[in-house]
Amino acid sequence: MSTGASLGADGTANRDGAGTAPPRGAVGEPAARRRIGRWWWPASIVIALLLLTVLTLVVERPPSSLPLAPDNPRPAGARALAQILEREGVQITFERTVAAATASTEAGDTLFITHPDLLSAAQWRAVDHTGADLVLTNLTYSELEPLRRILETTGLGADGVRDAGCSDPDALAAQTLSTGSGDVRAIGGGVIICFPGTAEPGSEPEPGVGAYAVVSDGDRTIRVLANSRPFTNEGLDEAGNAALVLRALGRTQHLTWFVPSPTDSGLEPSGSLVPPGAGAVAAWGILVFLATALWRGRRLGRVVVEPLPVLVPPAETTIGRARLYRRAHAHGHAAAALRAGTASRLAHRVGVPESSGPPALIEALARATGRPPSEVGRLMYGPAPEDDAAQLDLVRALDSLESEVRP
Repeated sequence: MSTGASLGADGTANRDGAGTAPPRGAVGEPAARRRIGRWWWPASIVIALLLLTVLTLVVERPPSSLPLAPDNPRPAGARALAQILEREGVQITFERTVAAATASTEAGDTLFITHPDLLSAAQWRAVDHTGADLVLTNLTYSELEPLRRILETTGLGADGVRDAGCSDPDALAAQTLSTGSGDVRAIGGGVIICFPGTAEPGSEPEPGVGAYAVVSDGDRTIRVLANSRPFTNEGLDEAGNAALVLRALGRTQHLTWFVPSPTDSGLEPSGSLVPPGAGAVAAWGILVFLATALWRGRRLGRVVVEPLPVLVPPAETTIGRARLYRRAHAHGHAAAALRAGTASRLAHRVGVPESSGPPALIEALARATGRPPSEVGRLMYGPAPEDDAAQLDLVRALDSLESEVRP
């Protein structure tokens, strides 16, 4: 009587053969491990490249080298001033174009322009329409578009430390100013001139001329510091420079720090639709693609000579080409091929180089066969046959000529 049990190879009883079946998943595990092992290294490379890309985007960009830039730590930069303002709670927006600077500035803000002489009249009008307080510097020998009726720049004024010499609260708080050459001159009313200077040591200051000017224009104030040395990292800690520029730039909660670019000639935003850092991501993407192509691409080895599957005798090739010529009625091509082969063989027999040309070969063949040169020339380089009969006559004539020439 059958009990549904079987006897295994090792003598143990197995119910319905269950003892001989392999554990579930045992067959697929080696293949799965091979697949994981095959993709482990490329996946690791891709992950490492992605991590490097993220680090590249996160790491702070290198400091600028622009004069008076808020992230420039060099002597001509102004990072020290920007850091002090930020510690005092002033929010700084650094811009390089007129469109970006005017877009980020509102009435009640402060707009600091480091090189106003780079702005055109239209750009000045856009800046003027923001209604923000203006702080202007670096104005030697440049014309102030919004202030040209009441203020002008002058090259007067020697380097050195100057006293306030005015009633402006900011100038009085600074007491002294260490500046370079260049001053501003008041030519209209409503202008306060501070820190007067002299063209020559020992001379009297010219009235209405100084290194710092304050202009009240309705609800806003325009402050002009002709020379930019007090804003720089090098000159900030000299005399009362820090007190003056910090009070001038730190009056409002938001400060737009505008370093004009010489290439900015328009008023429309020139920003790209590509987000920042897209170039680094694209570069890493190209690197990943090249690495994957080198890893998975087909590698071409040296050229291997393989035996041809079929060997075609030369006679069959000749017959096949002749049939093609005949079917196409290409008597001219066929005659040219016959004459070229005959000329090559006969030139070798008579010792005439193939580069010598037809006249030398005709003369040599005429001497070797005794035929007139005109007959040899007509036979070797004459007109093409017009039909099959003329083609056969040419073949017989060339064969006869070749038989008459001995090496």
